[in-house]
Amino acid sequence: SPVLGQFAVYKTTCSAVSAIEESKSSNMSFDLFPNPSNGQITINLSDKIDNGKLTVLNLLGEMIYSEIMNGQATILNLNLNSGLYFISLDNNGQTTTKKIIVE
Repeated sequence: SPVLGQFAVYKTTCSAVSAIEESKSSNMSFDLFPNPSNGQITINLSDKIDNGKLTVLNLLGEMIYSEIMNGQATILNLNLNSGLYFISLDNNGQTTTKKIIVE
């Protein structure tokens, strides 16, 4: 208490609040780089896919970009504000999500 000349110190642990979590399906994986990025992102898959849904989500889980991906690689040229985003890829119900930092 300030009256007695003593002060209390409280220590808390905080983590980033996000509506999305990074996840990985056991049958599908991809790499994205560079990370951190300036908005140009290369995505390489371990296996070729057809009609996979690629989405970019912000921290609130809002979709800010989407495209259908075919093949094994693609390059995204996104004009995004600096921050943390999630790249999610869904192929026939198998979904993998990874974090990307945009500077």
